[in-house]
Amino acid sequence: MIYFICLQAGYLFFRYIVRFQQASQFLFDLIKEQVFIIGGACRHSGRCCSKIMLYDSAKPLNTMTNWRDFLKQNSQYQSFVPNHYQGHIS
Repeated sequence: MIYFICLQAGYLFFRYIVRFQQASQFLFDLIKEQVFIIGGACRHSGRCCSKIMLYDSAKPLNTMTNWRDFLKQNSQYQSFVPNHYQGHIS
């Protein structure tokens, strides 16, 4: 538990105080490994996750404009590549 708290504190420190992108991204990846368990049939192909809808402040990110604006403030989500058609995320 202390390890997880240290990861979170380090992430917040590098993300908002020092603004060191590489360190905050590295710590965010470590936090994700602690929170999410990837198992079962996952082969990292993206097929299982293709219908995930991301939200920002309880509002769906359903257009590419919203997505780009979200990424400006949350660059750690750049690994997500939304399926889209004519500017709308499907």
